[in-house]
Amino acid sequence: MSKPSSTPSLNPVRGAFDAWVTGAESALKATFEVQNAGLAAGLALLDATSSSQRVAFQEFTAAAQRAQSAALEAFQAQVRATERVTAAPTPAS
Repeated sequence: MSKPSSTPSLNPVRGAFDAWVTGAESALKATFEVQNAGLAAGLALLDATSSSQRVAFQEFTAAAQRAQSAALEAFQAQVRATERVTAAPTPAS
């Protein structure tokens, strides 16, 4: 914004307006700096949280897969035991 050629005493309204513009612009820039810092901190926190949640989810997935494997092994063992019990007896010689 170009400064007027007249002095503030000759044009008090323009001087007040220029002062307000300067102050408002400085306030906006300071507000944006604070907002950007908050956003950056939020993104870093979200990234850390996401990484943590990702690790927790991977651990949960691994535990679930181990439980599935154990359940399948138990089922297969039960099937084998049932097959042995219900197998037709072999004729005695």
